[in-house]
Amino acid sequence: MELRDLVYFLACLDEGHLTRAAAHLHVAQPTLSHALSRLEAEAGEALLDRPRKGRPRILPTAAGRLLEQRARRAISEVRGFSDDLSALRGVLVGQVRIGSMQTLNSTILPVPLAAFAVKHPGVQISLHTLAAEAIPDALTEGRVDIGLLAGAPASALAALAIERLCSEELVLVVRATDPLAKRRQIPLAQLKRQQFVMVLPGTFTHAIIVEACRRAGFTPETRLALESGEAIREVVRAGLGVTILPSGYIDGRDDSLRAVRLIQPTPRREVLAAFDPRSVGTAAARAFVASLKQHFAPAPRTPRQYATK
Repeated sequence: MELRDLVYFLACLDEGHLTRAAAHLHVAQPTLSHALSRLEAEAGEALLDRPRKGRPRILPTAAGRLLEQRARRAISEVRGFSDDLSALRGVLVGQVRIGSMQTLNSTILPVPLAAFAVKHPGVQISLHTLAAEAIPDALTEGRVDIGLLAGAPASALAALAIERLCSEELVLVVRATDPLAKRRQIPLAQLKRQQFVMVLPGTFTHAIIVEACRRAGFTPETRLALESGEAIREVVRAGLGVTILPSGYIDGRDDSLRAVRLIQPTPRREVLAAFDPRSVGTAAARAFVASLKQHFAPAPRTPRQYATK
């Protein structure tokens, strides 16, 4: 199979239509059609399910899905070689595709991401917001180079290589007018009779919260479950209940909300960078992860100064 034909095949899937794919690639549509015909002849199977009434997009067939996974990895590896040669010459260039949870995108990721972009202007970064539960598949299918996720159990990460970045504490979030807002910390068991606004069941963060409450002796009463941490925060601001969120969601300058530390237990989630171990990766991707690790590394302790007589 020709690498160019694989590029054309993936463009059809990404654009969802032959005409748009041809325009994106700056080739004539017959050229694209011939490439697809060659691939299907080599495979001996139909690879694409063409658009039809009620479904305007091209979709991969079962054989097409198998080819898509391998094609994305193959193209990424070949393109990565050129980028690595540039790095060998002292110039970091290339593309880094990141799949990250929304909760990280809007809290702890912007500062290190911006710092890396300023330091390495030759690297093109694309940040894709994905559910944490979808990131492992996005990595193994070659759709992203790096996955950033939090709170994932070991079973969900069995096929991946992992770098730990930091531990993130989850806190109680209440309105500033709530009596609980006066507390500096609170045992989790004292929230037994509260009504919660929660992240959706089935997510890693929901599982961490429910397990912490179980250890404190109760099951949280959920008044409302929402997908977005930002939406949950605004619902609490409107007075519909309390919530538990990563501490980065609460800005100390916010006058209408308060974060209260939880104890006995203190729920936490590990923030991780994940990779497909079958991929060599690129110098740009490795540099980005190294910069994240440096950003989140604990500050070195200052040696004690002892008075001398």
